[in-house]
Formats: sequence, C-alpha cells, structure tokens
Amino acid sequence: MIKKRNIIFFTFFLITTFILMSLLVPFSFGKEKAEIGPDGSPVVLKVGKMVVTTKELDRIIKSMGPRQQERLASKDAKAKFLQTLARFLAVYQEAKKLGYDKDELVKEKIKISTYNILYNYWVEKNVKQVKNVSDEEVKKYYEEHKNIFSRPPMINAAHILIEVKNKTDQKEWDKALKKAKMVLKKLKEGERFEDLAKKYSDDKKSREAGGMIGYYRKGTMPPEFEEAVSRLKPGEISDIVKTNFGYHIIKLIDIKEKSYENFNRVKRPIKRKLIMDKNTRNREKKIDEVMKKYHVTIYEDKL
Repeated sequence: MIKKRNIIFFTFFLITTFILMSLLVPFSFGKEKAEIGPDGSPVVLKVGKMVVTTKELDRIIKSMGPRQQERLASKDAKAKFLQTLARFLAVYQEAKKLGYDKDELVKEKIKISTYNILYNYWVEKNVKQVKNVSDEEVKKYYEEHKNIFSRPPMINAAHILIEVKNKTDQKEWDKALKKAKMVLKKLKEGERFEDLAKKYSDDKKSREAGGMIGYYRKGTMPPEFEEAVSRLKPGEISDIVKTNFGYHIIKLIDIKEKSYENFNRVKRPIKRKLIMDKNTRNREKKIDEVMKKYHVTIYEDKL
C-alpha cells in the first residue's frame, strides 16, 4: 500500500512524468469511451475526457526508482496510485479549463521542469552507472578516514549543585558557598555522595539519581566544571567548583576513551557513498565533454 508520506512525492512525480511523456512519446490520453485505449491496451482509469491505459500506467511506474516500483507491485498499491492520479488529472483539467496553462509563470515553471527532465534523461542514457564497489575499496576508505567514524571520549560524572539564582546578589553567593562547604565537610566525614546529592542538590534532573549526570561529551559542560573533572580519577571527588550556575561538588564515575565504529556497522553506508561518488565523477566527466561543444559566457557585470 502507498503510505501517506509518499503521496506528495507521487503528485510531484506525476507532474514531471507527464511532461516527459509529452516530450518523448505521443501523448495518448484521449477521449475514447471504449474500454480499449488509443494505444490498444485496456483503459484502467477515466477522468473526464482523459483516460489512462495499462501501457501508460506501466510506463509511468517503470520510470520511477526501484523502491517506488517495488511499492507499486501489488494490485492494491496500483489502485491506490490510480486514486492519486485521478485527483491529479481532475485538477489538471480544471486548471486548463480556467486557462491557468496560459499563465506566464506556469509556462516558465514548465520550461524549467522540461530542462530538468531532459537533463536527468540524458544522464540516464549517457552516463555509465556504477552499481557496486569492492570490499577492498570500502575497507581502504574506512582506514583512511577513520576519524570520521570515531566516537569522542565520554565522561560519566555526578555532582551536587548549590544553585545561585540571583547572580548579582553577593549575599546569595556567600550563603551558597557556606552550604557547599557544609556538604563537602559531610563528604569528608564519610557520608555517601548519593545521599547528600538527594538531600542538598538543587539540580532537579540529577538529584533523585544521587547526583548522576550520566555520560556527556568533553567540552559540553562549563569550563570550570570541565577543568575540575580533568584533574580527577574515577571515584575521586572534587573540591568546591564555582560556575555560573552556583557551586558544584563533582564526583568522577568513569571515562570512556575515544573509540571507533565497528567496520561491519559502517560498511554499507561507506559502500553507498563510494558508489554515489563514482557516479558523480562519471556524470561530471560526461558533462565536461558536452560543455566543450558549447561556448559558455557568463556576464557577471549584469548580475
């Protein structure tokens, strides 16, 4: 079945498809009332004065990409597609009746669409399409671009935040510092970090988890926080750290060092990229050959 998200695509595709059909093959939507269309194949859709035959429907579907063709393989999917096509053709005829096809803006858009369709058709007919690349090429790309597939170091930490809401009130800063010193004293006396975080921390997100922030990327925390963590070993607790949020007491839980995506997990996207890159190079090379046949002048002073 055709999903809702594909309807917009199909509607757009139909516009370009019908322009292409008018350029490359005789336009065979006719006024016949018989069940056999002008091309000798059965009529599968009739909308006002226009009909679509089985041959035309097959031609439209074959013009689509492999995924769209696969989606339209079943009878139900084709029926749904014809419903979309019927709506398109009804509006198309209504627009023509109202004379919209004579509008200069419409003419210009059709002309631009024609350029685009013929360009793509030329590429399809003249540019050799690469369908696959070797595993050796994929592996070589992975090794030469390994940093692309790297995971940055991740830090797992917990903190107790004594928040200062009014940043311009020195008395509030002094009060917060006094409270932070009291909490630090309790830690040094042996009380559990998690218990003190639940009792005193003003960070609502981490408080109930015993102050646990979880894993974060280096460089995403305030500079003072980052600097304090960099001096800690897993399991160690910092002194009082001042940031724009207030005062923190930080516990480093764990550090995950820089790592790399497993080759087998990125093999397919690398292969797709290499195929796309080769096809792009092939296309540009062919276009360069065509460009040599035509004199090109860009008048920048007129821009």
